[in-house]
Amino acid sequence: MNWLVIEASTPAASVAVVCGGRIRSAQDVQMRGVESEGLLPVIDRALSRAGITAPEIDRLVCGSGPGSFTGLRLAASIAKGLAMGLGRPLFAVPSLGLLVAAGTDDPGTYVATLDALRGEWFAGVYERFPDGQVAETEPSRLGDRATVDRLAARYHARVLGAIQPASIDRPSARGILSFTRLLESAAPVDLDGWQPTYGRHAEAQVKWEAAHGRPLDSR
Repeated sequence: MNWLVIEASTPAASVAVVCGGRIRSAQDVQMRGVESEGLLPVIDRALSRAGITAPEIDRLVCGSGPGSFTGLRLAASIAKGLAMGLGRPLFAVPSLGLLVAAGTDDPGTYVATLDALRGEWFAGVYERFPDGQVAETEPSRLGDRATVDRLAARYHARVLGAIQPASIDRPSARGILSFTRLLESAAPVDLDGWQPTYGRHAEAQVKWEAAHGRPLDSR
């Protein structure tokens, strides 16, 4: 079975192609400004290096956030478009879980963190098992450093991510093999209704609501 995996919750996005249970190719791409247009070419190169074409993809997997609004929205749009065009299922995995999968080989409980700016962090709790699989214990939340510290104390967990010096600071599509157990039991997303978990409103929406003094109607 061939999987195409896209993760873009941070400005350093990644793509991986899994063939027969092994990562056949993986590529990174920066997602700032005009460079965000490079995600599709990177997907094309990753498929080429894996020796397969788009119609040979059996399953698409997309990091579901939280994180960068622009990156997540672009990755989700590409993944959904490919899934619809190819008639293939799309699965979502938590981006913070991909951070744990890429950041450590040691079994245990972890609080995974991403910088949410404005002095806040996205944080979620994950368990990494001796067989290398990763499972979500508590989904992501937005909070300050004290929130992260309370989660770590509650679960006796180690902290990974941007908040922790010398730690991996971003998720990676390369961590997808730690979610094979989840993908075996999970149902694909509804292509019409699924959206990533952004974790907070986009900066443009925040500024609009501040200027107008009311919530933006997103219907």
